[in-house]
Amino acid sequence: MSDARVRVALIGCGTWGSNILRVLAQSPRAEVVAVADPRPHQRRNAEAIAPAAALVASLDEALDARPSAVLLATPAHTHAALV
Repeated sequence: MSDARVRVALIGCGTWGSNILRVLAQSPRAEVVAVADPRPHQRRNAEAIAPAAALVASLDEALDARPSAVLLATPAHTHAALV
């Protein structure tokens, strides 16, 4: 098994997203490379948890960080359009 870390972008940093971000930030197997949320205050909250991540407003901007995996933590009705 490889010791490589998975480059992860998190889309959405509300209640669920903040919890997911904490777990990712603590995982030795994940590297959070981007957190996207259209709300500036949510991005500021994410900065405290994952200071090295790119903090951006959109999925397209998060993809610029070249993640290997993308996690959606947005309202369920938005998932189809984002995928």
